[in-house]
Amino acid sequence: MPPPLGYVLRPLPHERIMNSVQILVALAAAAALGAASRDAQNASEFLSGNSPSFILGTQADDRADREVVAQVELIRGLRFPGSVRVLDDSIDVAQGAGAWPQTPVVYGGSHVNAALAGVADCLPLRVTAGEIEIAGETYSGDEYRLIALVPAVAASEGCPGSPQFLLYAGAGTSGVTEINATPDGNFGFIVVDRFGLLDAGIWERGDDGAVQAKITQRALRKPWRENRVQEGERVEAALIVRRLQAAAVTDAERAQDLALLRGVRFAEARLGLEPASALTIYVYPDAKTKASITRGGDAHADYASRTLHVLTADASVGGVLERVCAHEAVHIIASDAFGAPGSPLWGEGLAVWAAGQYGGRSMLEWRHDPPRVEVGIVEFTGAGFVRTPERLSYPIAGLLVGDLIHEHGLEAFLEHIYPAGPERLEQACAALELRTDDLDAMLRRYREN
Repeated sequence: MPPPLGYVLRPLPHERIMNSVQILVALAAAAALGAASRDAQNASEFLSGNSPSFILGTQADDRADREVVAQVELIRGLRFPGSVRVLDDSIDVAQGAGAWPQTPVVYGGSHVNAALAGVADCLPLRVTAGEIEIAGETYSGDEYRLIALVPAVAASEGCPGSPQFLLYAGAGTSGVTEINATPDGNFGFIVVDRFGLLDAGIWERGDDGAVQAKITQRALRKPWRENRVQEGERVEAALIVRRLQAAAVTDAERAQDLALLRGVRFAEARLGLEPASALTIYVYPDAKTKASITRGGDAHADYASRTLHVLTADASVGGVLERVCAHEAVHIIASDAFGAPGSPLWGEGLAVWAAGQYGGRSMLEWRHDPPRVEVGIVEFTGAGFVRTPERLSYPIAGLLVGDLIHEHGLEAFLEHIYPAGPERLEQACAALELRTDDLDAMLRRYREN
């Protein structure tokens, strides 16, 4: 079973330590290193000089399909705009490796992706609903995700054979939302949980010729103490607030817990939702500690585990901690209620709008002095948003979403615009009797005010 929660990297003897620098998208790092894809040892080598074929899982529900498409489209736009998309059920895997497209990149576990399911019994790993098995370990729970360069399998009795392929899959459904946010560290495979990299390793060929996964680096999880924060008797809507067990208990914690609760309730109210199932919030004493345990930054949300990770801050009513928590809570709450956004523009814009501020400035202040974003709306809905510095992209996103909600209503925005990526933007606009040119005009209007 996986180690307990917490985080301390412990490399196994004689193995290198993974570079801990966080990057937004692991695939974007697949650049100029490498060998031919048939001999590749990691994702960077596999993708070097090759245009991938993205194999989209379509075997779950419509919401999961949308999440897969949104993730793949973001990656294609960032690094591989000329790459092809292939539906999982269009590949006759029973015909062997030759039936697969070149440089295949598979999204979704066997419960989501038919191509993976078709060869699942032949592979040295397993990803099904709620569970991942690899290297003799079993990871149970929707939060676990796997990034693996799966070795080629030769045809044999009972196995049609499959080529080497890159797999992005999670135990959840769809399990791939923001999966590329964790770099693969040039390992043959990594397992990811709520904090980031959990286990990592390589592929080895045994004496019998079979390829096996071997864990070469393991992250130990530190112990946490827990407070449950709730209103009245509503246990199901409580917050679970966790702090490092080694951190001294302080008088400030009660005020912080209440600020976190206000932040979540504020987010729910802005989205017109009633309190639902509990969120878990990890509170870190300082930026250095947070960066050493999980990602850097003041705060972030992890969709798969439904957890928030925040730094301690001003816990006054309407203060920094409350508003930062509201922003991050929107990502989880909106995903639960409405599915994953079709673009980071709409996801982050909704969170900024709901929190009512960004970077300590109200949206009214941003409206009077907006940043300049020199990209068109279609590009901004795709890779252009990720390429734009956050200090520019987030407030503009909040302004744009706020105007759309003001003019068309929250329900219409969530139904039509929120799920739209670049390819569906024109159709989404038409549902609101808009053109993409109208959204471009909104971006120009912010800059001209």
